[in-house]
Amino acid sequence: MILKYRIISGESDDFVRDIEIFSDSTFLELHQAIQTSCDYDS
Repeated sequence: MILKYRIISGESDDFVRDIEIFSDSTFLELHQAIQTSCDYDS
């Protein structure tokens, strides 16, 4: 199964990220997916 997350910001109306990960993924993998989609330093 694939889990879908939508990340929005209360500070910027233009900020929206949709992330899809497998249901057996860890929180570390979710964290890394968020970092990658936002171009944050790891």
